[in-house]
Amino acid sequence: GFGKFHERVYQRLRALDKQGKLPVYIDGCYVVSSPREIREGLEELRRMKREYNTEHLNVHTLKIFIDGTLKIHTAAMVEPYNDIPKMGVTSFSKEELADVIVKLNEDVMDLHTHTVGDAASRVVLDAVEIARKRLGESYRVRVTCAHLKFQHDADLDRFVKLGAFANFT
Repeated sequence: GFGKFHERVYQRLRALDKQGKLPVYIDGCYVVSSPREIREGLEELRRMKREYNTEHLNVHTLKIFIDGTLKIHTAAMVEPYNDIPKMGVTSFSKEELADVIVKLNEDVMDLHTHTVGDAASRVVLDAVEIARKRLGESYRVRVTCAHLKFQHDADLDRFVKLGAFANFT
């Protein structure tokens, strides 16, 4: 939703790096929140990767909001919330997300997910498992699940097994 803003930021960062004034390394991303945005999101990410990558700036990651937050009961949970009979939902199914991972793999790009609830991270881990089976030895996407405020014990070891990164905040 902030494409023009991000475009200006990447333009400025690229200019600073070309002038030798960018003293840090920056990994950039393109954000989507629903399956209907994937085609355009991938096209924009590919374009930004071509146009903005420099020595210190690397735009190579698709960020997807898989669920919401615990506070307003939109985080996707395996079990219903204690205070209301609601479980939250994910924006992607495991199959839809596996298709995205396969497409990212073709372009050597990575995936960063907003995953607060345990059902959200389970969808991501299931998608990684499906994509790894499809791609075999050619699998090379780095998948990072961010936030991870609530995790199901049954899924904790799957991060290591599948090579997914758990970024707790």
